[in-house]
Amino acid sequence: MLTSLATIDGEHARVVAYLQAHQAHLLNAYSAEFLCAAILARKSAQAPDVLPTRVVASGDAERASRSVFSISQYFSDDAVPALAGA
Repeated sequence: MLTSLATIDGEHARVVAYLQAHQAHLLNAYSAEFLCAAILARKSAQAPDVLPTRVVASGDAERASRSVFSISQYFSDDAVPALAGA
């Protein structure tokens, strides 16, 4: 999932895409703007840098499928941003 989100340019757009695809029920109670602001504020407190965008060139699908985008290079296991317990 993180690999596919890494192809979306911009953190805000990535969060919205994730919410729409995997947490749509939250959008019934909260606006996408509110959730994005809360998520990105918590993320920025842990890791202020923007996570890189992974660009997949056409005809390069085999190499791209072997590439690994690891969140562990940005967060330790116990410091992944979360809304709960913030």
